Amino acid sequence: MRNKQQGLNNAARAAAQQNTATEFASETNAAQVQRQNQASAARAAAQNTATEFASETNAAQVQRQNQASAARAAAQNTATEFASETNVAQVQKQNRASAARAAQQNNATK
Repeated sequence: MRNKQQGLNNAARAAAQQNTATEFASETNAAQVQRQNQASAARAAAQNTATEFASETNAAQVQRQNQASAARAAAQNTATEFASETNVAQVQKQNRASAARAAQQNNATK
């Protein structure tokens, strides 16, 4: 009977040790999962920040490009307007010179 009781006690001790080991492993896994989740959340936050920064950088770059394009367009319009006015003035001078020559020729013919 004594051997049987000792066997039961040993079995109970072994079961208790196994339960303790299982509980410890479970808590360890829970802590590890928490750490992994925190690390994953930190990476996601960093990636979101980087994405947001890149997006804002792209928006600023597009704004600068648009401003530069508008400045070039304004300069080109000014240059075109100046060239057009220059052409008008040149045509007017040519017309006056042509009219003067025609008048001289008419006077010479009379």
